[in-house]
Parts: sequence; C-alpha cells; structure tokens
Amino acid sequence: MKKILLWILSLTVLTAYFARAGEYRVTLKVKDVLLTDCFKRITEQTDVAFVYSDELVANRKVQCDFENYSLDDALKELLTPLKLEFKFPNDHQCIIFKRVLESFFNLEGTIVDEKTGETLPYALVSIEEMNLGDIANSNGHFTIQRILSQKCRVSVQRIGYLKKSVVITLDSSASNITIGLEESALKFNPVIIKEENYELFKISNTVSSFSFSPQDYSLLPVIGDKDISRSLQLMPGIATSNFGASGLNIRGGMPSENLMLFDGIPLYHMNHSFGFFNAFNPDAVKDIQVSKGGYPAKYGGRLSGVIEFTIKNGDFNNPHVSAGVNQMSGNVLTEIPLFGKGSLVLSGRRSFSNNILGSLYKNVFNSFKQNVILYEPAAQRPDNFSSDTKQNYFYDIIGKVTLVPTDHDIVSVSYFSGLDKIETSGKPQKVTTWFTESSNAKNTGYSVRWSRQWHSQFVSTVLYSDSKYMIDNSKFWDNDKPLDTLVINRLDTQNNLEDKSVRLDNQWDIQSLHKFEFGLSYSQFSSAFNFDMQYTPFKTVETKNEFQIDQSHLLTWYVQDTWNISSRSTSTAGIRINKHQHTQSIQYEPRVSFNYIAADHVIVKGAWGKYYQYVMELDDFANLLQGRVSWIQANGEDITQSSADHYILGVKFEDADMLFDAEIFYKKLYNLPETLHEWQITEKFHQSSLTSQNSGNAKGIDLQVRKKVGPFFGWISYSYCKTMTEYYTKGILLISPSSNDSPHKMDIAANYTVGSFTFSATWQYISGRPYSIPKLERNGAGAVIGFAEPDEYNSERFPASHVLNAAVSYSYAADSFRMHGGISVYNIYDRKNIWYRMVNVKNNQIVNADVYMLGITPTLFFEVQL
Repeated sequence: MKKILLWILSLTVLTAYFARAGEYRVTLKVKDVLLTDCFKRITEQTDVAFVYSDELVANRKVQCDFENYSLDDALKELLTPLKLEFKFPNDHQCIIFKRVLESFFNLEGTIVDEKTGETLPYALVSIEEMNLGDIANSNGHFTIQRILSQKCRVSVQRIGYLKKSVVITLDSSASNITIGLEESALKFNPVIIKEENYELFKISNTVSSFSFSPQDYSLLPVIGDKDISRSLQLMPGIATSNFGASGLNIRGGMPSENLMLFDGIPLYHMNHSFGFFNAFNPDAVKDIQVSKGGYPAKYGGRLSGVIEFTIKNGDFNNPHVSAGVNQMSGNVLTEIPLFGKGSLVLSGRRSFSNNILGSLYKNVFNSFKQNVILYEPAAQRPDNFSSDTKQNYFYDIIGKVTLVPTDHDIVSVSYFSGLDKIETSGKPQKVTTWFTESSNAKNTGYSVRWSRQWHSQFVSTVLYSDSKYMIDNSKFWDNDKPLDTLVINRLDTQNNLEDKSVRLDNQWDIQSLHKFEFGLSYSQFSSAFNFDMQYTPFKTVETKNEFQIDQSHLLTWYVQDTWNISSRSTSTAGIRINKHQHTQSIQYEPRVSFNYIAADHVIVKGAWGKYYQYVMELDDFANLLQGRVSWIQANGEDITQSSADHYILGVKFEDADMLFDAEIFYKKLYNLPETLHEWQITEKFHQSSLTSQNSGNAKGIDLQVRKKVGPFFGWISYSYCKTMTEYYTKGILLISPSSNDSPHKMDIAANYTVGSFTFSATWQYISGRPYSIPKLERNGAGAVIGFAEPDEYNSERFPASHVLNAAVSYSYAADSFRMHGGISVYNIYDRKNIWYRMVNVKNNQIVNADVYMLGITPTLFFEVQL
C-alpha cells in the first residue's frame, strides 16, 4: 500500500514539475526597455509565445525588477500599470489585450433535448478559446460572464448526447439562448461515428465524482431486469458485499452511509427482492450524479457518498409511450405534454411470479430462502410445503409533473412508491405443523420543488420532501418440538422511518470567478423498531420487545464558494453547520476541494472534509433472517451520531481517445453502530441494549483506464480498500477487518457495436469478506448448551467471488418507433460464488453451511418506444 501511495504522489509531483505556462519562473530586471523586448526575453525563459496587436504595445517602455517570479505574477506587475490584461488559451501561448470593462459581454441560456424540449441538467457549456465556461444547474440553466468578444463559439457537452458547437453574436446586455442537443442513444443508433465520444460514464474534474448515462445502461449485461446499481458497481471504489446484492458499498462504507436523492426525496430503502434489484424503474431516470467522497457542504447527513437521481421532465411537445418485458418483470413509461407548458411522466413496473415469465424471480426468491431454512428444521422448510396461498412480487411506481408557468419559474411534483410483498401459508409434508409467513416492505415519498431565476446570476430553489420506509415481517410455526437443531416458533420484526424535510438552496454567480451557494434545511425524523422471537435452540426462549419510538429534528445551514482562481485552478470551500435535537452543541462540517491543471490533459485534484450522520442502519440477526435492515436514530444517550473524516488526492489524464484516473483516499470513522453477533440471539431485548458503536478506518486506491471512442470501447478498473474496525473485548482495544471488508476489486467491461448489433461483456472480481466462528459452550457432560464469543472476530474469510457476463442486443430506430431486444447471460462459466456461510450445530459440533448465488442464468429482454 505504501508503494502505491508513493507512486501516486510521485506522479503528482512530476506532472506539477512539467509546469504549465502560469507556473514558469521568470527573472527580469530592466529600465526603460520596450515592452516587446520584455516579451522576447520572457519567451526565451519560458517558451511562451505572446500574441498582441502592434498598435497595442507600440513604443511602450517599462521598467521592472523580477527575481524568480511566477509568470502570472510577473505579467500582472508588468501589464497592470499599462491597463493591459493577459490570458493563456494554452500552455504555450499568451494573449495580450486592452482592459476595457465596457467590452465585456454576458451569456445565459438553457440546455434542452433537441427532440423533446426537456431541460438537461449538468451539461458542460464552454467558450474554449477563452477558457470560459459553466456547468448547467439541475434546471439546465447556465451563465457565462466577462466574455471578451462579441462573437464567440459556444460548445456544449453532456453525457448521453452528441457534442454541439454554435457561433453566437452577443448583445451589449446579457444574451439569453436555448441550445438543443441530439441524443446519442447508442442502443438505438445503428451508425458508428468514430470521432464522437460514446461514454456511459463521465468522470468529472471534481474529485471523486462522475456522471452516468441512463440512456445506454442496457448496453451492459443484466440479470433479469435493468439495474442502475449493478452498472455503478462496475466503477472503481463502488463495490457490493457480494454479487447477490444491488447495494452500493462506496470506499469501505455501507449502503446506508450513502445519501440517495431521488428528485430531492431521500431514499432509505432502494432494493427489491431481498436486496437483489434496484427499487425503481431506470427508464424514468434522466440523469445520475455520483460522488464517492469529499463532496461539498451542500450535501450532508451521510458518511460515504452521494448519488443524485433526476427523474425525466418529459416531452413538452409530443406524447410518448414505451414498454418492456423480461423474465423478471414488465414495465411501462408514458410522457404526456401539458398545454405546451409542461409534461406528465408516469412509470410502473411489476415482477412476474405466477407464470412462465416469473421463472427468474422464483429462482432469486428460492435462492434467498436458503438463508432462512438453515435455521429451520427440515420438516419446517418452505420448499417442503404444500402451500395453500402464495403471493411473492414487487412493484414500483414513479410519477412527475413539471410546469413552466413563466420563463423564470419551474415547478415540479415528484412521487415514488415501491413494495415487496411475500405471503405464504401452508402445511409441511408429513408433519401436522402449519406455517404462515407475511412480509411487506414499502418505501414511498414525494417532493414539491419550485425554482426561480431571479436574475441571470442568481437562482433559488425551495423543496419539500416526505420519505417513508415501512417494513413488517411475521413468521409463525404452530410447533414447539425440536425436530432438528433449531426450531423458530415465532419471529416478528417491524421498523418504520419517516423523514420530512424542507430545504432552501441559493446560487449566485459572481463575474465568472465565484459560484457562491448557501442555504438551510429543516428535517423531522420519526422511527419505530420492534423485535419479537420465540424459538427452541437448546431450551425454549422467548424474547419480547415493545415498540421503541424515537423522534428528533435537525436544523442545518451551509455556505460554499467555488472559486475559479485562474484558468487552470479551481477550489471549493464551505462549511455545514448542524444543530440536532439530541446533541449538546452545534456541530461543524468544514470541507475544501481543489483541481489544478498541471499539464496538457493532466488534472491534479484533492479534497478534505468532515461528515456527520444522525440516522443510521442497524443490521442484526433478525434482519438477516428477513433480508432487511432497520433504521435507528442518534438519541443523545446510548446511541451517538456517526462521523467521518475524508482525505483524498488524485490525478486524471484525459484526451479525446483515452482516460486514466487514479485517487488515493483515507477515511477515519467514528461511532459506527454495530450489533451483537447472530449467535447471541438469546440476548435480544431493547434496541439500545444490542447496539454498540465502534471506530475504524478505510484506506485505499481507485484506478481506471478507459478507451472512450469508436465501435469498440470499454474500461479496466481496480480498487484496493482496506476497512478496519476498532472494538473492545474485556476492556482491551482490538482491531480486526470490518464485516464488509473486501480489499481487492477488479472490473473489466467491453462493448462492440456493428450495424444494429451490440455485443457486450463484463468480468468482475471481489476478494472474500471476513466472518467469525463462535465457540461452543458445553456442560459437564460435554453437551452443547449454547454459543460463546469467538477468540478473534472476523478471523476467517470467504473465498473470492468472480463472474463473467455477456449480452448481445439488436436495435431498430425509425422516426417515431424504436425497438431494442436481446439476450443476456449471467455467470457464463457457472462459478459457485458463496452468498452466505451460516453457522449451525449438528452432533454437538459446529457445521458451516454454504449458500451459493445464482449460477448460469440467461435473460431475454425486449422493449419498444413510441
């Protein structure tokens, strides 16, 4: 690890050594010498050529005394008295021009989809020859100030769309334009334009962040249904505990440590099928912005990363409908214009479970159930049931109304609802026991947003959101006799969480030098938790627990400034201030980041920051049986808020064809909630009594090499992340790997398009996670009477997992009709990857039971768009 860190630091130093124009050193001592002669002497020292008009510098004499000045400082001191300015269009050229404030022009506008009129967020707008630019906000609006020429070429780039350049003549006052982009949509484009850039992911110049193109996610192999999370898991630094989960472990963190914003709605549960699939239809998503750490003060409440989803606004001009089907589910999406002033978007998806199309869902369901049956006697296992009724399915619904009542206002209302339902009732074969199971996990939310463009440089957004997570699981066996090792007679878990928030965000662009953002938010949290189990492992035990209900509120202020220090350097500094109901004092979260153009195509970047989390995940034995998680709150007594410190340094090289990105990171973690281990189920009482909080750290490196253009493109990425936990045993501080520690991860993705066919393949490798094996407690006769704490936690480790997936698809596009279909094969070489390893007791000895993930699994898919 030290060698890797030294390698990155050396690379950073070397790139800075081969200096840009602004970092050359100049020594010049003259008196009453022509300015043109001074330029020649500076050129001899720096190889920077000066461009100017003869009349601008004719017969001008200067005097100066520079000793090892930077070129920027030397030119400022030399030219300012002459009322001249300079700009570097590249590292080896400097333009000299007259300082005439009256000649500056401003440009503002909106980036839209050329076909639908839908606004496009986060597009990069630039005037390349002047090194000026801006990133469009969430409403597609941008502002560029202090433009020196009345006529300029504006270039617009956005992931999922073809790059566009337009020549614009500016007015004396601020000009307002609309620029439409053409969707690249690889899956519907039978023509390969080699010089165009077809990226599924766009790595930002900002540290640890990238954008993702939902339009082309289906170019990658899938398991049953399209899944954004599984596509994101192909990026360095984003892993999963195993290939059987769609959760996102970002740089050693847990999925619950990520801020998931779905059109401003914070999501607390985003998975279907026991964590196997994303909980929303990706066809309804327009844009995804991801930060793996070091994110600015605007975002808070989580320790690891931020994933921001923007729902489609819809076509303002024409109605559309699309539908798709596969062996897992069916989905439909409609877009309805509203009087030329807005649009309505509706999306729905439901799994199949009771016919031939539901075969894959049944496989997933039965695979997961193996986790439960290891704790149930053979006669009680669900696969031996003669079932009377059974309902196993999931669905999700997304809706959004967008209205543009004026040229300066946008109003939107977004809604999301997802449900996982399991109902099973029946009698086991050859046994009189009756079994009943019921499980409902639901996540709903809505947001109301109003954005107002008060001025070309000032915009405000007010957002109200309400997010609810509800789960109720119940299992009952009408039997109290031990048939094997462990009999569970009754198991009930409930967990509810509601987050109501109102937020105000403001952005003020100051002369293209500063983007000043500030705002405040107020959140109310309400949670309830209950666990109740009766079982007979070695003796009959019953634990009871009344609902524990917690309520709290959080008030937050933030301010941050993105400063364009020069044409080659930008920094963002800010602070987030929190006042939580159950904390004794105000808590501060200072944050700073930077990026620096060290040489042609080379950017050095870094970040540091403090982060707090007040609503946290509790993962315990009850959730393991149910495949769920529970949410708890900091209460100022026995549960303390978690926190983390981020340190990140990286370098990026990118040209038109290739990209190389590397980042090293270190996270110091405090007060992470953990629970008693699964063999201690006899000690389940009040929620707070089973919660301990430990510190730890995560450190590592993310690397990626990518070929970006042409009919064949793809990437190779590698991540190293070591995650450690500090804990006390009998008053002694010990350190062991965290339960989600998977140090090595490698991803290879390749895509080849020829005509209307696209061939794709991915290979993923994840090193095995650690786990603990408890000791057995015995009586004087040697019989097992229970479990005891292991000598060392997480001393064992699962075997590594790896999987090869491939897909082939065919696309057809006409004026108003699009079709896309194909076949995807998961786990081609049928690797037996371990999902879980359970501990049980048989014949007074510990026995490990392995549960495997899906083997080779083909999926047929088909979709149409009108």
